[in-house]
Amino acid sequence: MTRGLTLALALLAGCQAKGVEREADAAYAARRHADAYAGYRRVAEAEGARVWAKAGAAAAAAGLLDSAAAAYVRLAASDPTREREAIEGLERTARIAVRMANRPALEQALLAIGELDPDRPVGRLAFALLSEGPLAHGDAVRLLPAALSAAPDPDAFDALLLAYAQGLEGRGDCVGAAEAYRGFLRRNAQSGARDGARERLARCAYVAGVAALEEDRAMEAERWLVIAAADSGSPVGRRALLPLGDARLAQGDPIAAAIVWQRALRADDGDSIGSEAARRIRALGVTDTVGDSARMEGE
Repeated sequence: MTRGLTLALALLAGCQAKGVEREADAAYAARRHADAYAGYRRVAEAEGARVWAKAGAAAAAAGLLDSAAAAYVRLAASDPTREREAIEGLERTARIAVRMANRPALEQALLAIGELDPDRPVGRLAFALLSEGPLAHGDAVRLLPAALSAAPDPDAFDALLLAYAQGLEGRGDCVGAAEAYRGFLRRNAQSGARDGARERLARCAYVAGVAALEEDRAMEAERWLVIAAADSGSPVGRRALLPLGDARLAQGDPIAAAIVWQRALRADDGDSIGSEAARRIRALGVTDTVGDSARMEGE
């Protein structure tokens, strides 16, 4: 193919694209927004940011909210200088999604805003999304702090705080989850959800403590493992006694370590945890009847 023919074909394609765009403009002016979006979408890849902006507006007006959000994301990617315009388009799309009770589109728009501008104040929109129940996308946990700021009353705040803790736990952020569970428990002395939150706190504190111990952060490990072992009669609480003793031993306090392991013996000296606790006590060269110390009184 000659260079002249290539240029001619490119010009023809450009003219055709302009024609499609003009037809889409006419459809938009006639309020045939779905037709307008279809036209814009045909040529947006070639024409770039200008047409992506039109495609987003047409899709939003037509109620094609998933397509609108996707178009505004493409607008920002095509021309970073128009990122603010894209964010405003996504926010308009989110507000329409609230009115239409379209939760998937609302989630998509809010997550896209979070990627482009994490500090954008979207609290009311996030609350509208998160107050309706669990979300499909794991990344939606990022929206919970914004939703918390817009909670209209303590009950709504506490429900979201518990959801935030569970979301962080689900993503493997046990430190953040444990802090959130502790906040929930401090705020809810009588809530029926306390038992579940306390169990989840113990599990997260155990994971956080063991991770800190493996990274030679013994003091931090002790802080978390004390929380995990608060109910030494529970499975998690008993299991936490072993690494809690390790954390205290790592800080140069073998007597405190032995006292912790003695608690595991007192709970049940016939299972694997009790047997391991006895082995560790013997390895220290102390007896299995180490008395309580003032250090344990606060646990």
